[in-house]
Amino acid sequence: LFVPVLTLVTSNASTETHRNKMRRKLSGTWQINTALSLNGRSELPVNLDSPSRSSLTRSTDLWTHVESEPVVTELLDASELLEIIRHGKEITMNAIGSPDVVLTRTVYTDGRWSEQRFGSGNSAMSRARWEDEKFIIETVTTGGLRATETYELNANGSLLAVSVQIENPLWDQPLFIQRVYDRVY
Repeated sequence: LFVPVLTLVTSNASTETHRNKMRRKLSGTWQINTALSLNGRSELPVNLDSPSRSSLTRSTDLWTHVESEPVVTELLDASELLEIIRHGKEITMNAIGSPDVVLTRTVYTDGRWSEQRFGSGNSAMSRARWEDEKFIIETVTTGGLRATETYELNANGSLLAVSVQIENPLWDQPLFIQRVYDRVY
């Protein structure tokens, strides 16, 4: 009876060690890989609001709404460099590239909410968590917009995939963005 319990504990400890190792690997400097990234500003879905409108009208309405939501604008504008720094239960991200991209934000990995400032001073609330080897940030604005970012490393830690799902009560479907970054440091 005692031996299987020890094997189970050893297995759980090994899994936890692997998770911590992958979490540490998230820290570093990342360069956008444009060849592997999808959904820039020019590739927005056109039917994010009423399907009864023409695609040109929907696209125009979407951009009017997008420009009024700095959170969406900043998520659409891929940062060329992404620096991720882990300090215990805090992760700080510095985004460099577009003038619309948020320069610095810090989130807590223990589920606490933190206020984020975007572009024109608008704020939103974010919270982060680990789900196995995925790092997930949820951001909610006062206008009801919800963005979910998922950060996931490849097996050797050389590529970082960032998936973003943006939902708005006014849209009939979410917007998806996929970015891939190469490790620089």
